[in-house]
Amino acid sequence: MSRRLGILILSVVVAHLALFFFNFSKPSAPPPKKSLIVNTYIPPPNPPPPPPRPTQKPQPQKVKPVIHKPSTSQRQKVLKELGETLAKIESHQEEIKQQAPLTLPKPIETLQIDREEQKQEEADYFVILASSLKEALELPEFGKVKLELTLLNTGKVEKVRIVHSESEKNRHYLEQQLLFLLLPPFTEELKKERKHTFVLTFCNEKS
Repeated sequence: MSRRLGILILSVVVAHLALFFFNFSKPSAPPPKKSLIVNTYIPPPNPPPPPPRPTQKPQPQKVKPVIHKPSTSQRQKVLKELGETLAKIESHQEEIKQQAPLTLPKPIETLQIDREEQKQEEADYFVILASSLKEALELPEFGKVKLELTLLNTGKVEKVRIVHSESEKNRHYLEQQLLFLLLPPFTEELKKERKHTFVLTFCNEKS
């Protein structure tokens, strides 16, 4: 009996000791981690450099030209040379007047077109051609000029050949001026031809 009582007492003591040393509270959770805050620093942009100041160019100093007045002997020499030059020019002009008297351009009074072998239907274009040439040209002096004038059917001058000329000036004048003329295009039967050669006689003498 006493043995059972001792075992019971021992059991009670062990139970109390277990209750004393055992922690019935729930285990505490670890504290939450603190969030890491990162502050980013962006430096402000550098201010633009100030514009360069315009540099003033040094202005060159104006140097007054030194005027040397010619002496009396030098002036007399220059005046003498000038007088001699003017005298030569005047004498040369007189020689030119005596050798080549002035002639004014004369309008063409008559313009003959040789058309002995041409057809009667082509007469209208000959009248138009003669009228256009008389209005566009003025011979520099008297004298007949006979020439061959080759025209394209568009009225453009292709070739000029002098057959006979009583004046060299009239010859050169017609050779140069005719090449720059644009005459009326062909009419009637002449339209079928690519080009045609006319025999013309120019004269500024009144009949």
